Amino acid sequence: MSNKLLIVFLPFFLLVSSAIAEDATGKVTPEILRCVVKLETNPDASGKYERGTGFFVSESVSRGGKQTRRTFLVTNKHMVGDWTWSSPVIKNYKDYINAIVYTVHPIEGKYYKKLRVNIKERDNNLNHILRIHPNPNIDVVIFDLTEEIDKTDDLNIRSFDVSYLMPFYSISDQLIGIGDQVFALGYPFGISSVKHNFPIAKSGYIASIPSEPFYSQVLIDEDSDQPVIKRVAADITVIDGLIVPGNSGGPVILANELKSRRDPKTNQVQFSSKQTENYIIGIVSYGFSGSGLSFVFSTDYIRSLIETYIEEKFPVPRLKLINDPSNLSNRDD
Repeated sequence: MSNKLLIVFLPFFLLVSSAIAEDATGKVTPEILRCVVKLETNPDASGKYERGTGFFVSESVSRGGKQTRRTFLVTNKHMVGDWTWSSPVIKNYKDYINAIVYTVHPIEGKYYKKLRVNIKERDNNLNHILRIHPNPNIDVVIFDLTEEIDKTDDLNIRSFDVSYLMPFYSISDQLIGIGDQVFALGYPFGISSVKHNFPIAKSGYIASIPSEPFYSQVLIDEDSDQPVIKRVAADITVIDGLIVPGNSGGPVILANELKSRRDPKTNQVQFSSKQTENYIIGIVSYGFSGSGLSFVFSTDYIRSLIETYIEEKFPVPRLKLINDPSNLSNRDD
């Protein structure tokens, strides 16, 4: 009997699939590649479409004694609409994006297929499974694809547990500093492996002080007679590593290695007790043309979207107190 669906989440320890029968001897554990997928937008009037990256994050939800797991597709605002850094309010949304997801069985020799994710519903309103970060300057969106994944045959989905989203102010606690190596997982210029459509692990280096907010000055309406300079601040890590079209929306992860640093207070060399896991420190947004520098938004923005969505969709039942007047029936006796 064939499996209809195989969905696995990755907690603090990574589950190693038999589909990749090799030891994780490199700096990126091979299994996490399955958490990352290629995205393609619906074509425009000329037939052109944009490519980008998304990744799956899941969280356990416990309500009324029952426990379920919600699976979210994470990507950028500019993958779903006309968001730009200088003009961050989306005015026009795309109709849908295609996520190229992994399958259990081959289809014409390839272990992946397209999964359509609607951005708009039939009434032209935004899909109820889509959540857009309320801060217009934060380039992050999520889709709750739990039901879509459950009803689609033969998927082989992996996801990061939310515990793998490293909080912005915890990055420096991992003995991480300027010049340390990270990897952007994604599909630069649409490049991927042929058989499985795995992403590319593109190397980069931390270029800003970890856990310290960063800001940028953006020129708005530069073609006008009176251009405006906008100052934008956010929890951002700057990466020295050329990020190109196709990488947008992908996760940036720490290298799997032993870390050391010199304590600035004691001047003593500190060593980590175990290898650093491939924790996610942020999501790729965009790069400065010609500079080799790229902005990576904190995972805190992803986590807050997921938590808010779960609270809205699956509210915790509130116990009514006996002495609560709203619980007392109107009786004449």
